[in-house]
Amino acid sequence: MEFTKHEVIEPTQSFGSLNESPRPPENRIARKISGVVDGFDWQGTLSGWALDKANPDVPVCIQILADGQEIATGVTSFRRQDLTWAPLNVAGFQIDINTFIDPRQLIEGKFEVIAEGQRLSPLKSLGDMGAEKVHWCRKVMNDRTREIVSALKTERMDALEISGGYWRKVCKWKTYDSVHFPDFDLNYDVVPNKQFDFIFAEQVLEHVKYPYRAVKNVHRMLRSGGRFLVTTPFLIHIHGVPMDFTRWTEDGLKYLLEEGGFDVNRCLTGSWGNVECAIADLRACSEWLGWNWYDPEKHSLENHPRFPSVVWGVAQKN
Repeated sequence: MEFTKHEVIEPTQSFGSLNESPRPPENRIARKISGVVDGFDWQGTLSGWALDKANPDVPVCIQILADGQEIATGVTSFRRQDLTWAPLNVAGFQIDINTFIDPRQLIEGKFEVIAEGQRLSPLKSLGDMGAEKVHWCRKVMNDRTREIVSALKTERMDALEISGGYWRKVCKWKTYDSVHFPDFDLNYDVVPNKQFDFIFAEQVLEHVKYPYRAVKNVHRMLRSGGRFLVTTPFLIHIHGVPMDFTRWTEDGLKYLLEEGGFDVNRCLTGSWGNVECAIADLRACSEWLGWNWYDPEKHSLENHPRFPSVVWGVAQKN
């Protein structure tokens, strides 16, 4: 499913910043909510719509639960005009989840999306669509990094993914582990008593206080000959999860990796972006709509090197 143009709702009731975790007061009269979860990508963004028909202009609070425990929250914040059968005041949501979810687990009920106490049902087609949906700004980067990793004999490798789960499904590994902030803080932590052949940090280093220290910790956890894949944003809005510190060009990323202990001659970097994508994403994010989903029929993948949306690198330990 592809979303078309969204229109931002001006709520009649304010919850403050949309990055906060809005919750209805306990003494509030229960609202009757209609809605559905109809979008997912492997980067961890859930999307859908929810509506209080009695109060259609009041945003709806969304919770995401894993085995009954809350892992993310959000609020409806834009109109879903692609739902032509519904009133224009149907409100959409997009919520980034800092953990891996297989969309089939949504169908099975292991993960739940709750709208003010009421479970939203996922479309059954979600189990088939998740691997294909990708943000425009990440399309080329995802393709290039998959090509690099898939060319290796990953079934013989021990892999570690930091604050993600994408690569668990993309390749077959000898072993696969993932660690997540705040239980694992790359500024200070290493996995004890184990080394790895491949470590991934996708969209992580911009959120790290001390990136040089973090890269050194990655270098410590790699075996000789092991590889580190890092992806970062560049012309992307500031997004604190919980904080956002740094951006790198290709050259900047290469020398960050060198300062972390890697041989600069064994570091491969790349970047992608174009003016149209950067403008579209900045405009959408300024309206709380999130990054644009890639549509091959209308989105160009031409690269404008002076205007990168994303930068990535692969470094190999001596």
